[in-house]
Amino acid sequence: MKVFLKLKWHFISEKKSYLIGIFSLVVVSLLELIPPLLIGRFVDHGINNTLDYEISLELASYLTICAVMTYFFRVLWRVFIYRPAFRLSSILRSKIFLFLTCRNSHFFQKNTTGDLMAYATNDIKAIEGVAGDGILVAFDSIISFCTVFIMMMVYIDPVLSLLAFTPFPFLGIAIYRFAFLLESRFTNAQKTFADLNSRAQESFSGIKAIKSHYLYDLTLSLFDKSARENRDAHISVAKIDMLIEPAINICMAFSFVITLAYGAWLIFNQQLSVGQLTTFTMYLSSLIWPMFAFGWLFSLVEKGAASYERIESLLSNTKDTEAAYSDTGTFSLRKIPLKKIMVASNLYNIKENKEYLDINIDISHFSYSPKYTFSLKKIQQNFTINNFIGIVGPTGSGKSTFIKLLVQEYSNYKGKININVKTNLPYNDWWSMVAYVSQETFLFTGSIADNILLGYANPNINEAIEAAKLACLDPDILLFPNAYETIIGERGVNLSGGQKQRLAIARAIVQKKPFLILDDPFSALDSNTESTILKNIRNLEHLKFIILSSHRLTNLTDCSRILVFDNGEITDDGPFDLLKAHKSWFSRTLELQQSYLENDHLKNS
Repeated sequence: MKVFLKLKWHFISEKKSYLIGIFSLVVVSLLELIPPLLIGRFVDHGINNTLDYEISLELASYLTICAVMTYFFRVLWRVFIYRPAFRLSSILRSKIFLFLTCRNSHFFQKNTTGDLMAYATNDIKAIEGVAGDGILVAFDSIISFCTVFIMMMVYIDPVLSLLAFTPFPFLGIAIYRFAFLLESRFTNAQKTFADLNSRAQESFSGIKAIKSHYLYDLTLSLFDKSARENRDAHISVAKIDMLIEPAINICMAFSFVITLAYGAWLIFNQQLSVGQLTTFTMYLSSLIWPMFAFGWLFSLVEKGAASYERIESLLSNTKDTEAAYSDTGTFSLRKIPLKKIMVASNLYNIKENKEYLDINIDISHFSYSPKYTFSLKKIQQNFTINNFIGIVGPTGSGKSTFIKLLVQEYSNYKGKININVKTNLPYNDWWSMVAYVSQETFLFTGSIADNILLGYANPNINEAIEAAKLACLDPDILLFPNAYETIIGERGVNLSGGQKQRLAIARAIVQKKPFLILDDPFSALDSNTESTILKNIRNLEHLKFIILSSHRLTNLTDCSRILVFDNGEITDDGPFDLLKAHKSWFSRTLELQQSYLENDHLKNS
């Protein structure tokens, strides 16, 4: 029952609605006491031959009035108990969504999408059951049980009532044991559901890979295995649920046997009338619902408790919180997603109208997990405004990791990153100034125009067209039947890899941010297209600072500085011509790439 205490904040905020609902339940319970009394009187009048038209009409009128009032108050408690339960599920889903948007990449590496979806579906549904059905069942069963027991004790016979209730303590013990087993089994059922969710999500997301490698049988067998595990887990929960109802039936059967045996003896000794025994048995029959309700309540509570513990465990994780820049210009924990932060330009002697940028990076080491070796170490750099920084190096050298730290995807590093900026453009924080294109292009279901203008303050199709032209995507878009209104499907399923990358670049261009960070966005493009896009980007007047990670060194001739990464360290740093003159990885790789280009040119000619 601890879950009710944990939800105290919700019950307090919705107390008015719950109080009206509980009051309606009390009224319904009191009204339900009347029909057995009327029917008992009807039976006694019939046995005593005193039943006439007036008495029958009177009893029928009372029953009708009672039925109408019961209907009205039943509608009332349904509205005022279930409505706040639905609001609770909405609040919790919003909390979970907000929490997940504040997590960094490390968090999503450790948690599967299916598991995270289970929190917002099955777990929320179980908690909603506690706040809705749980409150209903708890109060209705207790109120019904107490009022009926009092009427049986006062109006009928106290000894008969106590004897009829003798099996109930044994039922309570049995239900308590069932509830203990139910919680652990339901927790396991939720876990298997999350695994099944993950398996389905991965199968549909990777459907191209499955088809291209002809992995139908393997995928089906893996999904079938997860489905069977989920089925078996829910069957184990159902086995406990199924034990509760027979236990209640056995309890009520013993209670009826005792009632009929002792009640017949009381009638034989003229200590009880037939009408009173009829009323008593009707009251006892009405206790079947509270007994079932108690069993249902334990099932609801244990499932809700297991789900609430899962959600509490999720929301209490503060290790993988997104990083944000504080007022001093250093990284700190982000409390809300994309929180606006003013950078500390007052720490420097900057002239009033002069644009300024200073990014100071001092990272002693960083690794994605304590189990892994360092991905970055001994990184010390300082960047200023109006620079075009190139980042190169062998595969796995740490280029993308360096950029991910700069754009706050990870914050669990040793060292610091300080950013100070002053610009005449209408921006007041670092994040609002940065346009970022990652290696993995994510596109949303919708039109091409919607995807280009994603996050743009004032959507305008002309802006989208202009950005697409700069990204060399406009000719491709015009080949589609609906041009910019073409629906591209989930994750851009009907676009090629190169088209996806150019769309992501157009999305960054259209935002007109002064700082552009590109993490190898040209890997699926040919050299000429890459060169054209870079030239177009360099001519954008609003751009003040560019960082470009690339494997194609021949297109980095305009870089003011090029950082060469190797094994997580910066091994070389300087302008293009200087690095070309060094006998190093850069010069050797550049020579190879240039020879490949010359050979391709000779073949094409």
